[in-house]
Amino acid sequence: MLEPSSSQEAYDFVKMAFELSETFDTPVFLRPTTRISHSKSVVTLDDGAKTQSKVSMGFDPNPQKFVMVPGFARKRHFAVEDRMAKLAEYAETSPLNVIEMNDKKIGIITSGISYMYAKEACPNASFLKIGMCNPLPKKKIIDFVNSVDKCYVVEELDPFMEMEIKSYGCKVIGKELFPITGEFSPDLIREKICGETAESAAPIADNIPVRLPALCPGCPHRTVYSLIRKYNTIVTGDIGCYTLGVMPPFRAIDTCVDMGASITVAQGMSLSIPNKKMIAVIGDSTFAHSGITGLVNAAFNKKKILVIVMDNWTTAMTGMQVNPFVGETLQGQQTTPVNYKKLAEAVGIDDDNYAMVDAYKKDEVEAAIDRLMAKDSLSLLVVKAPCVIYKRKKKL
Repeated sequence: MLEPSSSQEAYDFVKMAFELSETFDTPVFLRPTTRISHSKSVVTLDDGAKTQSKVSMGFDPNPQKFVMVPGFARKRHFAVEDRMAKLAEYAETSPLNVIEMNDKKIGIITSGISYMYAKEACPNASFLKIGMCNPLPKKKIIDFVNSVDKCYVVEELDPFMEMEIKSYGCKVIGKELFPITGEFSPDLIREKICGETAESAAPIADNIPVRLPALCPGCPHRTVYSLIRKYNTIVTGDIGCYTLGVMPPFRAIDTCVDMGASITVAQGMSLSIPNKKMIAVIGDSTFAHSGITGLVNAAFNKKKILVIVMDNWTTAMTGMQVNPFVGETLQGQQTTPVNYKKLAEAVGIDDDNYAMVDAYKKDEVEAAIDRLMAKDSLSLLVVKAPCVIYKRKKKL
């Protein structure tokens, strides 16, 4: 596992991940945390000619490696342990793990965004910056701890490195100082290590109200959320920008677990609340990703649920990507979009339990929900209209 501490490393580590994967024949994870993912900085790009892959295309069949039935898996475990031992040896000399020796009174072992915070908070300290956080460079860590008077482990948030380092017999300071919840900051680290409290920020005279995250003005999802609370039922939600329906003024969804869970959670709840028809709301991209299987299961088990697919023509929350309901591939090629009506028919939802309406025609949306909520069986409602940002971007 590699953990970048900057935008430049996020770029560089992807290439290194592929190189390590090919060299050691291993999966490699890249762990960018929230602040790394949300930050921007100047990045120097590699010369494209130098980054061309030398890996040959194709696939060489090897069932004992790629078909993990129990007999093969037991043998493969030896290969995995051998691979990890070689990776641990590599970690000792890897450019991913860097020692920066300065004042030896304080040493800090850290990784990712925590390195940036600690560097700002304690610029004169010595650092062991961990870029490969699994496997850890055991010998390098022991040598670093022994080279400084006092050593801190600064990691956000669980004490993964700290517990491993303490198992080496090293005396380090970690979670007895640093929190295991929330987020770190330079001020927090400066206070915990140096005992220096940050100066108070200048007071703001105006009483500025808290601004909650909200659906965009004109968002087509607003129509559904403005209506469904009148049905006095449980509404299971899903992952997407439409999850903001939980916020005021709508307060329209009761659960959100993971992609596709709106439909499956509603099924589970229906076992304990059998006399109430529940509503599951899900976006078109999420429905394509992992909601269709839930719909199949709901039909198979004859669940009394209304599934509302809120189709805004795109994957609005994460970059306006296309999805199988759009009719276009990621490469911009025309393709056959999934047909909602035929999909409904395929799982056994008849015309009486299916409807597709325009999200901006509120009366039609309400009439469709009224009709389908009255049905004593699984129903599917598709509410379509383009995302307002997508519409502006595409000049529709």
